[in-house]
Amino acid sequence: GRISGREIDKFALTGLLKIEAAKINVPILKDSIGYLECKLEDKIVTGDHTLFIGKVVREKTDVQKTRLYHISN
Repeated sequence: GRISGREIDKFALTGLLKIEAAKINVPILKDSIGYLECKLEDKIVTGDHTLFIGKVVREKTDVQKTRLYHISN
């Protein structure tokens, strides 16, 4: 986005609901069909980019929710 989450509550602005993650201290979109909770293992600075390496500590998928597909050529 164009506005930092440090300056404004983006959840309140968009009306999206959040829940707390089980293993790490981050918000999760309540209506998401799935998510990964990752712990930072390493970061590698390469030129003007930084590559973050994470270890998945928890995953969750709601198989009952409808998926959105887009197929394009």
